[in-house]
Amino acid sequence: LDDGVALAFTAEVDVRPEITLPAYDVLAVTVDDVNVTDEEVDEQLDGLRERFASLAPVQRAAAVGDFVSLDLVATIDGAEVPGGTATGLSYEVGSGSLLAGLDDAVTGASAADVRAFQTVLVAGDLEGQTADVAVTVRTVSERQLPELDDAWAKEAAGFDDVAGLRGDVRTRIDRVKRLQQGVDARDKVLEALLALIEVPLPETVLATELEWRRQSAQDQLVRSGQSLEAWLATEGKTEPEWETELREAAEQAVKTQLVLDTVADAEELDVTDAELSDQVVRRAGRANMAPQEYANQIVQSGQITGLVAEVRRGKALATVMEAATITDESGNVIDLAVAVVIGAAFTAIVTGLVTGIFNPIISLLFNASELSKAGYVLRGASAGHDAVVLSWGLVIGAVIQFILVAVVVYFALIVPMNYVKAAQAKRAGVEDEAPAGPTDTELLTQIRDLLQAQAKNS
Repeated sequence: LDDGVALAFTAEVDVRPEITLPAYDVLAVTVDDVNVTDEEVDEQLDGLRERFASLAPVQRAAAVGDFVSLDLVATIDGAEVPGGTATGLSYEVGSGSLLAGLDDAVTGASAADVRAFQTVLVAGDLEGQTADVAVTVRTVSERQLPELDDAWAKEAAGFDDVAGLRGDVRTRIDRVKRLQQGVDARDKVLEALLALIEVPLPETVLATELEWRRQSAQDQLVRSGQSLEAWLATEGKTEPEWETELREAAEQAVKTQLVLDTVADAEELDVTDAELSDQVVRRAGRANMAPQEYANQIVQSGQITGLVAEVRRGKALATVMEAATITDESGNVIDLAVAVVIGAAFTAIVTGLVTGIFNPIISLLFNASELSKAGYVLRGASAGHDAVVLSWGLVIGAVIQFILVAVVVYFALIVPMNYVKAAQAKRAGVEDEAPAGPTDTELLTQIRDLLQAQAKNS
């Protein structure tokens, strides 16, 4: 174009819809009562006894719950499957943690019996092919649980008697249920808020969210070594059904973001340097990275704005929950501190990490159905001698639990409660003293400067 010539163009952009918020105090939800039954306590005690169980060899056929030592050879058309041979493998009958068909093959088998079965390979280069598996049972051992008496209660858990141990277990179950009650309350309050609001969803934003969810799901399948077709078959879904579920989830996510952003604007909520720093440190810990390294990564990838928005939305939902009325099924008003709700969310994350990540890895690497059962057999079971097992899985599990609980206590309890107290003081007309600046501001200064630079360039 020549200089001085007028240029006319048309630009189409999505406009954030106007959203009218209802009064938060009209929101009322009901959650389940918190009751701990004797059966739940017994189940937890049985699980604890199983951790201290010993294996004793038996001269009988294997039954569900027994442990067998076995040799495995998998072949296809007479050729051994790479990685399909194992010797002296310890396996719990009925756990279903190894190969489909193995439980049926070894159930009823005695020492020295040889069984054969076929199984469809679910991973690796030969995924989907049928393999012939020959299994030889070496030994059969049964798990013997310690007696639930005062002596064991003191040895295993440090309580003077079984009554004290049962009381502690009951208290722990009650705590977990109250945390879950908090999660249910959070979800129901958000659901009730969204039900009162009509939000026209910008198609471009919805399409972006849908594509992100689709790509994220496919990336997870690739990492797990599964194809989309195989996963859909396992879930009993068709691809159109999966696409419908993705779209519904994307629509809900976009609506939630828009509504909580509107709440944050109406309440004039901001994200402080301390809150942003908390998120950076916490996420860096999850990613096994130094805070500075993680901060550089999210800045370079353009994720810093999204992180700030996520923290702000969390504060918006906390504000709504403060005003909502939450009761249990018995009609009792539940005073849920925001910290308890967030702490419950962390409990779900911890459970998800152990169940979805640690347990499958342990099962794959060490042939144990879960982290607590992983160990090294120092001496196998034999006549007159129980197996001696070094249960390092229990130690690792305890360390993981300690670290995650410590994170929850600080970031899910202390930090949010400080915010709640400050909000309450603001409503009461009490001005807080200006907080002292951080001693180490290098990280926060870099993030703040980047945000300011982005604002100037926008």
